[in-house]
Amino acid sequence: MENKTRQFKQYPVRSNRASVLGHPCLKYLVLKRLKWEEETLPNETMKLIFNEGKLHENQVIKDMIEAGIEVIELQRSFEWSEYQITGHIDGKVKVNSKVYPIEIKTCSDFVFSKINSAKDLYESDKHYIRMYPAQMTLYLLMDNKEEGVFIFKNKQTGQLKEIPMRLDYDLGENLLQKAEKINEYVEKDEIPEQEIFDENLCSTCSFRHICLPEIARESIEIAPDTNELLDRYFELKPLAKEYKEIEKKIKSMFKEKEKVLCGNYLITGKWIKKKAYQVPEGQYWQTKIIKIK
Repeated sequence: MENKTRQFKQYPVRSNRASVLGHPCLKYLVLKRLKWEEETLPNETMKLIFNEGKLHENQVIKDMIEAGIEVIELQRSFEWSEYQITGHIDGKVKVNSKVYPIEIKTCSDFVFSKINSAKDLYESDKHYIRMYPAQMTLYLLMDNKEEGVFIFKNKQTGQLKEIPMRLDYDLGENLLQKAEKINEYVEKDEIPEQEIFDENLCSTCSFRHICLPEIARESIEIAPDTNELLDRYFELKPLAKEYKEIEKKIKSMFKEKEKVLCGNYLITGKWIKKKAYQVPEGQYWQTKIIKIK
């Protein structure tokens, strides 16, 4: 595992990366440029998840080529110097003399089932998925193309899904304006004021120790692999038997944890002193499951 995670290092960020320019927080994007060396690196679990995503991406490319699909310009770099935007696209496919940029994304079975159109990307409750259309829009603008294709892979089943997306000129204009704002702050060496606060977003931000140190000081654990179980928990609540079984499992997982953030859920707990005539006085762990998005 050490060999897989050793490669994660911090490098100077001298441009607005297409893959992150869709992030909703302007302050975060400016900090990426001005305070890159202070950004918190992903924990060991997240590093392994990123590595797995890269392995899946390479396998998708290999499968497409073996299926007879013409894949060209793998990992081609782009630069839009006027707006200091850079990026590299996963590749392009050539179909009937037309060329389409492609972006490969891996996801869980739960997320895979919810994404069936570009509209689902725009309206996702997960901010990182809402960033995908922004990334593709910038690649289409820089490559002078009208349409690109996302290829989603279900990590559990290996199933693939194609999601076409046409160039969104309004989104493109908003992204270029955002890039101009970032560049102005960078040139002045200034950091903007906090414009938004979203507990789910801010609590997991890699700059929270700079932006919101009071959050960084809290004993919050990040559990990236538990969100699906919590989603299912709320879906099954009307079904008492299965609901109770899952509830018991979740509470067992988070017993004696004061605050844990799991995707869209905040798990809190505390000891409650119990007073009763027939039951001896003592304390027990109380776990609350709150859907925050």
